[in-house]
Amino acid sequence: MATTAEIIKLSLQEIGVQDPGESVDPDDEITVHEIFKELFQELSNERLLIHGQTHESFSVTTVGAASSYTIGSSGVLNTVRPISITSIRISSGSYDYDLIEMSAKKWAAIPFKQSLAIPRFFYYNNTFPLGKIYFDSGTDTSQTIKIISIKQLADLPALASSVTFPNGYTKLFRQLLAVEAHPFFESSVLKNSTIRGAERSRNNIKNANYQPIQADMDSGLEKPSIYDYDIRSGNIF
Repeated sequence: MATTAEIIKLSLQEIGVQDPGESVDPDDEITVHEIFKELFQELSNERLLIHGQTHESFSVTTVGAASSYTIGSSGVLNTVRPISITSIRISSGSYDYDLIEMSAKKWAAIPFKQSLAIPRFFYYNNTFPLGKIYFDSGTDTSQTIKIISIKQLADLPALASSVTFPNGYTKLFRQLLAVEAHPFFESSVLKNSTIRGAERSRNNIKNANYQPIQADMDSGLEKPSIYDYDIRSGNIF
């Protein structure tokens, strides 16, 4: 897990602008943060499917609240719709309760779901545009729902936001950002190993996200061989 600010610091260390034990100069951080935003958008446009693990909390203040909640932009839990949910905890008072994830089949098999208590199980239905989280009961007190989820990231997270990126992405960000930030610092030194590492990481992630184009054949070409097909007229004879 790394914050945006930590990746910026590592990038500045990569080009010799920052010593490991020093704090990043605020002006340098602002400059590199803007470069990072542009780089993040560029990578998104290349369909590199940037997603990360995010930690969020949502207050549920109404006793007897529904045992299901929509999640996504303008949902009851208003946030970016998760691709998947890693874990859910219910915080009540000074205690956190870990919920057990269930499949749709197992959740549907629970005979009675209208009780008011701290939920024990959840099922996440990743529908679009709003996902839906189902619990085995409604809440019996004011509680906080703590969710760890995987989301596709449309924008660079804020400086202090903790995000767990997929394998290889933190290294890619660190090295690419070092390459992009290098011209802005007179004292910086860009190593050939950093350039080669950034190119290698970029290609590896592109290859991991590659999806081949599926070609469809015209139905007329699939006729049995006893027929002849005239490609110019479209006639079968």
